[in-house]
Amino acid sequence: MDYLAFNQEPEQIKSYLFANGFVWSEDQQQFRPIGYDNRT
Repeated sequence: MDYLAFNQEPEQIKSYLFANGFVWSEDQQQFRPIGYDNRT
């Protein structure tokens, strides 16, 4: 099965969002701002 969203491969979407300050969080199952989950 092909998981395309917005005609993009998942790794392309992750790369784009990472370049714009977001990273995938397995714990939250969502994209989060880089460093957000490391705050205390």
